[in-house]
Amino acid sequence: MRRVAFSWLIHPVTVLGLGLLLLNDHYLKAAHPSWLTGKLSDAAGLVMAPALLAVLLTPFLKDKRVGPVATVTVGVGFALVKAWPYATTTASSAWSLLRATEFRTDLTDLITLPFLGVAYWAFRHSFSAASSPAASSSAAPSSSSAAVSSSSFAATGGRWWRAARVGVLLPVALVGVVATSAPESPSADAVESIGGALYAGANEQPYRAVDWSVSRDGGHTWMPSAVPPGYQEKVTQPRLSDCSKAQPQTCYRLVRGELAVQMTTDGRTWADDWRLSEEEREALYREYGDVYNRDGQLSGRSIVVRDLPSGGHVVVVANVRDGFAVRDAAGTWTRIGFPATSRAAAVPAPALNDITDSYRSADVLFAVGIGLLFAGLAATGAAVAANARAGGSPHWAWFLVPQLAAGPFVLLFAEWGRTDPSSVLFAFPVLSVAVTGFVALLCVLVVTPIAMNRMAGAGRWLLRTAAVFAVFAVVQTGVAVAWLRHGAEHGLTLALISLVVWSAALATAAVLDHRTAQPGPAFQRRNRPTTT
Repeated sequence: MRRVAFSWLIHPVTVLGLGLLLLNDHYLKAAHPSWLTGKLSDAAGLVMAPALLAVLLTPFLKDKRVGPVATVTVGVGFALVKAWPYATTTASSAWSLLRATEFRTDLTDLITLPFLGVAYWAFRHSFSAASSPAASSSAAPSSSSAAVSSSSFAATGGRWWRAARVGVLLPVALVGVVATSAPESPSADAVESIGGALYAGANEQPYRAVDWSVSRDGGHTWMPSAVPPGYQEKVTQPRLSDCSKAQPQTCYRLVRGELAVQMTTDGRTWADDWRLSEEEREALYREYGDVYNRDGQLSGRSIVVRDLPSGGHVVVVANVRDGFAVRDAAGTWTRIGFPATSRAAAVPAPALNDITDSYRSADVLFAVGIGLLFAGLAATGAAVAANARAGGSPHWAWFLVPQLAAGPFVLLFAEWGRTDPSSVLFAFPVLSVAVTGFVALLCVLVVTPIAMNRMAGAGRWLLRTAAVFAVFAVVQTGVAVAWLRHGAEHGLTLALISLVVWSAALATAAVLDHRTAQPGPAFQRRNRPTTT
C-alpha cells in the first residue's frame, strides 16, 4: 500500500493543524503575545509533526507501524526538549543550522501532549480508508477493456490528485516546522533625559521589563544603568516629538511607520533630518529575520532632545528592533544599535551598505531561478501536449516530475537562504538557478525532439511555440524587475505571479498549436493497421 503516510499528511485534521501553526507563529504571537498563543503553537505542532515524520519514515516501516512510531517519536522528543535543558540546547543548536531558532525548557508546555491523540486518530482514520475494500478495488482486474480503461483512468486521476496535494502540502509543512518563531530579540522602546543624563531603555520581547543604559557625555559612551529616577514603565508614554529648551522653535518629530526624523526651526515647516530608505528598511527587515510587523518594529518609538552645557543639543531616538540612533551636536546621525545593559552585552547596528548589496544579489538570482523553473515547466508541458496530440505516448509527461519534485524544494530553500544570511541555506539562491535551469533544459531538449519527430509541420509548430514563449519571457522579466524595484519582501508573491504568467503561456501555446500538432506521415505509416 505504502500511501498511508501521505494520506495522513493531507488529512483535514493535519491540514488544520498546519494552518493553525502558520497563523499562530507568523501573526497571532506577534499581534497578541500571551500564554495562550505560546501553547497554541505546541498543540498545532503536535497534531501536524507526526504526519510529516511519517512521510520520512515510510520507506523503512510498514504502513501499520509508521503511525505509532512517528507519534511516539514526536512525543518523546517534545517531552525531552521541554523538560531537559541539555536536550533544549541541543535542539536549538541543530535547528539553527536551518534558521535561527531558540527552544525553551518549559514544563508547562507538556500539557499539550494529549494533542498527539488527535494526530493518532487522524492516522487511524487514514489507515482505515486506505485499507478499505473500496480503496483497493481499483487494483482488481476487470473483465472488459472499457472497464479496465475507465478504472485505470480513475485510479490514475486519483493518484495524480493525491500527488498534487502532497506536493503542495509537504513544502508548506516543512516551512511550518522550520520557519517557526524566531528567538526573542531586543527592542528599543524608551529614551529619557533626566538629571543631567540620557537614558536608553530596551527589553527582550515580549515579557521582560525594560533594561537601561545611561550616557553622561552627550550620547558618546553608554553604560548599564538602573531605572531612571521618576520613570514609571506602565505610566510613561512614548514621546513622538520633542524640542530644545534653549531654542524652543527647534523641534524634532518621528515619522509614523518609518525610520525617519523630521526637524523644524520655525515651528511650522518640517523637513527630513534623518531617514532610511525603503530599500534599507527592507534589508534590515530581512537581516534581523524576526520582524513580524515592519511598520511597527522598524520605525521610531520615542524621541528625546537634550541641550548640552557647551551649546547645541543631542537627539536620541528609540527605533524598536533597530536599536537607538543618536544625533550629535554637529548634526550627524549615527545608528548605535543596543548599548550594554545589566543583563545584555552591547549589540552594534548592522552596516547598511554590506547587507543591501548582498540581498540585492540574492534577489536577482532568486528571480532568475523562479523564471527558469516555471518557464521550463511550461515548455516541457507544451512539448508533452504536442507529442500526445501527434499520436505519441502520454507517458512522456513523466518528464515533468523532476521539475515538480526538485524545483519547489530548491526554491523553497532559496527563499529561506535569501532572507536569512546566518543560515547555511544562504548559498541556495545560486544553486536554485543551476539546478532548476539544468532540469528544465534537459526536459525540454529530450521531449521537444520526440514531439517534432511525430508531427507534421514540426518547424511551424516550433516557431509558433518559441514566439509565444519569447513574448511571455519578456512579461516574466518585467514582473521580476518590478518585484525587485518595489521591494523583494515576499518571494511567494513572485512565485504566484510567475505561475500565472507561464500557465497563460502554456494555454496560449496549446490554443495556437491545436491544428499544427498533427501526426506526421512517418508516424501514420508506422501505425497503419495491417490487412489480411
